[in-house]
Amino acid sequence: MNLKVKTFFGFLIAILSLLFASDYFYTKFAFFANLFFAAFASWQLASFVCYRFIVPTCLPKIDAKNKIVLVTGCDSGFGYLTAKALNKNGFKVVAGCLFPDGEGAQRLKVEVENVNEFEIVALNVTSDEHIDDAYRQIDHLIANGYELWGIVNNAGIGKLGEIEWGTFDEMYENIFKVNINGVVKVTRKFLPLLRKSKGRIINVASMVGRFASPGMVPYCMSKHAVVAFSDGLRREMAKFDVDVINIEPSCYRTNITQITIDQQMKIWRNTPENVRNDYGNQYNEKMFTFWSTLSRTICRNRPEDVADAIFESLTTAIPEPKFVCCSTIERPIIALAHWLPLELIDSFFQIALRSLETTALKTKAN
Repeated sequence: MNLKVKTFFGFLIAILSLLFASDYFYTKFAFFANLFFAAFASWQLASFVCYRFIVPTCLPKIDAKNKIVLVTGCDSGFGYLTAKALNKNGFKVVAGCLFPDGEGAQRLKVEVENVNEFEIVALNVTSDEHIDDAYRQIDHLIANGYELWGIVNNAGIGKLGEIEWGTFDEMYENIFKVNINGVVKVTRKFLPLLRKSKGRIINVASMVGRFASPGMVPYCMSKHAVVAFSDGLRREMAKFDVDVINIEPSCYRTNITQITIDQQMKIWRNTPENVRNDYGNQYNEKMFTFWSTLSRTICRNRPEDVADAIFESLTTAIPEPKFVCCSTIERPIIALAHWLPLELIDSFFQIALRSLETTALKTKAN
């Protein structure tokens, strides 16, 4: 049933309800509807005030002394900034880097403020051997008086392109190995240590884990899985007093963002010829321009916001289960979007990408 048909029947039902419903029924319905809305709005406001103002102000922070935090994906981006922030504020940081001898890892070594409380470990989150090595390194630190307080599952990759573009391995297999399997593997390995310390697990997901966007569906799928994993793990770990926090950033401009956009051209070249013929080169070029423009205009310039959210989640007395990193303007829009009909959300994306779709149809006709 398409949007026009549903709109028609919805409008018809509304008119009939107004015509035939008694004043008593209408009054009662309005009362309960207003009561529900008031309760929902009050809960959202109370949660915001509690987590953002009362808890940080009235309750003591967690002492970072002798506490280890393992951060994955520290070569660049959010992981890089998080490692620096945690080290600056007293944590013993074990920074997992895919390329421990690479430029990012070496620059991180120089930029951290407390070199005695900082270590780098080679960590490909898809490698059992690397995860075991990281575990042994942290276990050695624990034997010398530290405790594992937290892990930050930040390592991830993204690819842009429509569902049938590229090869299955580059668009799905590789993304799922890193973004899903890597998070689960690292978490499972360190859970016994976190149960002992009653520590915290921080999973860096994304806002698109709850709102799938065209042109990046495999990435959205992987982050949706991280959201589900976090919610389920939090409910399972509650009996052990282990907190699980989901960090959900909106669009932030980092070097990873530009690399992901640049890789779209390679993905397009790897797309089967018959599929490329259906879409047309102009559609791909328009899509590339769309993502590049979005990165320059919409994406936020301060990725440190995410590092700050992770630090807050590790040190606050009562952590917020879901921390959405976005602008003040975006926040009510995101909250409202959870309640909007899918047809309206679909229409929004159709309008946003209408020029791309028009180009594809013209190219196909030619």
